[in-house]
Order: sequence, then C-alpha cells, then structure tokens
Amino acid sequence: MKLEEAIKENFVRCTRNELRLFCKDAGVRIGPAAGPEMMRRGLLEHFKITDSTPGVVKVDRVVKYRARNEILPPYNLTPEGNWGGRRRRITLGKPLDATKTQKAELISWNCKNPYRVPFNEIEAVPEPIYNTLREKRRSIPTQVTNQQTGEQSTEWIEEPKWPIEDHGVDPDTAGLAGSLREWYQGKGPNWLRERSLVDMQQIADHCGIERQVYRGADAGKPRLMTLAELLPHLMIQFFDFPDVGEYEEDEDETVAKGKGKAA
Repeated sequence: MKLEEAIKENFVRCTRNELRLFCKDAGVRIGPAAGPEMMRRGLLEHFKITDSTPGVVKVDRVVKYRARNEILPPYNLTPEGNWGGRRRRITLGKPLDATKTQKAELISWNCKNPYRVPFNEIEAVPEPIYNTLREKRRSIPTQVTNQQTGEQSTEWIEEPKWPIEDHGVDPDTAGLAGSLREWYQGKGPNWLRERSLVDMQQIADHCGIERQVYRGADAGKPRLMTLAELLPHLMIQFFDFPDVGEYEEDEDETVAKGKGKAA
C-alpha cells in the first residue's frame, strides 16, 4: 500500500510490515517489539491525524484483468514458491481450540508449504489462502430439548472455524488474477482455440491438468491427448463447457426460436 492511500485510511488496513516501513521512512522511532497498534498511533501522531478523523476505506471495485499474449502467466499463481497474484486483507481471529501460546494459524494450499496467518492483526493473504480460511468449517455440539418429551439430545452444528474480519482486496494486487483459472478466463475461449498442441500441453502441465487418456485397444497404457481431445478438456477446466463458442451459439438459437414462437 502507498503512503498516500494509507494516510487517507488512517493506516487501518496496513500490515505490520507496511507500518514498520512507514515508520522507518517517516523517522518515527519505534522499538523492535512494537506491535501494529503502537506503530499506527505513532504514525497518526507524526502526520497529525486524530483517531477521530474518519478513515476513508476503499470498497472493493471490479478490476478488469487485461489478458496478454503469454502462454503462461507472468507471475506465480501456483502453490509452489512465492504467490504473485491477488491478495485479500483480513484480520484472523483466534479460534476457540487454539492454545494459549499459539499466535498464528498455518494454512496449507494443495498440501504445499503452509502459509502463516497471524492472529488479530491485518495480513494481506493470497486469495487461495483466503478462500481456504472462508470455506473451513468446524462442528460444535449443541444441547437440544424435545418440546414434547423434555428429553435432551446433542446436535452438531457447523460454523466457520475462524472469525474473520474482511478488509477488502489488497490495493497493491487488485489488478492481478486470483487463480490460474481466472487468468486463463481473462484470455478468453477464442485465444485458447488458436493455441497449438504444444502450447496446450504447456498450459495443461503448468495448471496440473491431466493430458493422458487410457482409451483404445491397449487400455492399460496411457497415451497423450491429441489436439482435438485436449482442447475441449481445457475448455471444461477453464470455462465449464467443452466448447464455449458452440454453447453460446446454441443458446442464441434457443432464444431466437423462443422469440419466434412468442411472435
């Protein structure tokens, strides 16, 4: 986040690292163990901003991702290495089953190296990590009384595992894709149709998509998909239909026929 934007928001969505960097650049003296709130108050005092000043927090905006001509994304959207796509700013609350000394949650994506999300402070997390946090549920026992018999029984109710305060899309990464699927959707189906077999094989390998089939006379041995087989396979992965163009044409014909009948 840029300093100008952070000042407009009273530094309320800044991460620990951003606050420390702003303090260093502004000459605000802080100790090595200073927490986010202490650094924030130091910055507010330095820039003569009162806490009563309403912070201007930007709401999420729809960012149209401009597709480029590369076969593979120019930044990392895989579980391997440092995430290069869109992030989400959140504050992760401490769950009831956490230990007293536990200060963060380790979240794994596709069984890869876990990502550390600290409790009770703002963190810009990769979108796949954010999705995992939102989707994870836990079951808690609840005593229920039968109104007719008075008997008590235990029912298990599902609720979110972590209390999450969502601060919106990270402004530094708002124009990036949040997944490989989204990046290739930005390219469009026509772009995919124009790719060669070698291009499609590279895309499939990069996205972890199987491109072997076990059909034919010798069903026990796999063979590589042909272009005619791989194209609809990728179409389904990215657009949910074997051929988006054909689907859209069929839909248009159906609408046209419906209008004709109505007329």
